Amino acid sequence: MKLCQCGCGRELDKQNIRFIYTHHLRGKSNPMYGKHHSKETKNKISQKHIKFRIKKSYLKELYWNKKLSTSQIGKIFNANSETIRLKMIRFGIKRRESSLGNLGKHFSEEHRRKISQTRILRALSKGDKNPMSKPEIIKKYFKSIRKRPTLPEKIMMTFCKKYGLPFVYNGNKASLIIGRRVPDFYNNKGKRQVIEIFGEIFHDSRKSFVNIPFRRTEQGTIEHYKGAGYNCLIIWSRELRNPQQVLQKIKAFSESN
Repeated sequence: MKLCQCGCGRELDKQNIRFIYTHHLRGKSNPMYGKHHSKETKNKISQKHIKFRIKKSYLKELYWNKKLSTSQIGKIFNANSETIRLKMIRFGIKRRESSLGNLGKHFSEEHRRKISQTRILRALSKGDKNPMSKPEIIKKYFKSIRKRPTLPEKIMMTFCKKYGLPFVYNGNKASLIIGRRVPDFYNNKGKRQVIEIFGEIFHDSRKSFVNIPFRRTEQGTIEHYKGAGYNCLIIWSRELRNPQQVLQKIKAFSESN
């Protein structure tokens, strides 16, 4: 057990850690020692702790009819813009396109950098808010990552070798082509079985930013190989985070007919 460095004799353990953190801030050690808030500051602090309340119809009117931003609405009610956004989510109020909010505005490079850092810190670039949602940028992205084998495929290759699974990689040499499609892995023990590794952005219409044809979806892929007499197992890249679950899934598939 370590003792508190101030000489008070208290032991540093989990039970009294809260006391140790607070008692050092007492008296002159407290940064607010000898200072007093004005009435105006006290009122502001009090207002910050008051539960924010607003009607759905009024919030919708301010946002859609009067075209105010969440920051502008927040200033009216002395609330954070994030609080306004959370209210809109709870009320089911749809957001405007991000481009409309800054229409006609031109930001400096420094301001753009600050916006970028804020979006990263607050995780505001996920899902449909991702700046990579523009089709032209997505096309460039697709071209840049069309390298075989991909990282999920490399993980799968290592996985098959480590556990002696009866599947070999087929992406580069294309030893097996089924109806103009090259499966990622095929069974090298004679069974008509193939495995495809799917990424959400390429094959999941719910999480992608582009329109995905049925032939590239999970069901469409399974039906394509079934028509050629092959059984197909789809493994999503996110599933590779749980190796044991994937192992059981592949074993059950390889043992089936």
